[in-house]
This record gives sequence, C-alpha cells and structure tokens, in this order.
Amino acid sequence: MATGMTNEKRRIRLGVLFGGMSGEHEVSLSSAASVIGSLDPAEFEVTAIGITKSGKIATQAEIRGMLPPALHQTVLKYVRY
Repeated sequence: MATGMTNEKRRIRLGVLFGGMSGEHEVSLSSAASVIGSLDPAEFEVTAIGITKSGKIATQAEIRGMLPPALHQTVLKYVRY
C-alpha cells in the first residue's frame, strides 16, 4: 500500500438543492427530505442548499426550518450547510 493511503472509504460529496420561488416549493422540500433521509451518511457527505420562496439562498437556520424535524435529529447532523 502506498504511503498515506488508508483502507477508509471516501464519502461522495453530494449537494441537494431544494425550495425556490415556484408554486412547487413545498413539494421540493418534501422531495429533498426524502432524498436526504434515504442517503447513508457513511457513504455521502451531503450539502443542503435551500432556496427561500423569495429566491434567496437559505441560511442554516432557514434550512432547518424548511426540512422536517425528524431529519434534524437523525440525518442533518451529518449535513453541511
């Protein structure tokens, strides 16, 4: 094995973009929650990118408010903002 190499598997970096100004804003939030909730944190490093209804990039606090509380305790501890 080469110097500096480990057996540890690198996680895939994945950005999940959701929300926006569309009338489908809530559908997008639900879809994002479903996607994030189904990802294995051991395999994926997720970056949540929320867009508010006014079209601005959401802050960390806004993102937490956009996604269901069930994700806060289980999955979102692994998610970057």
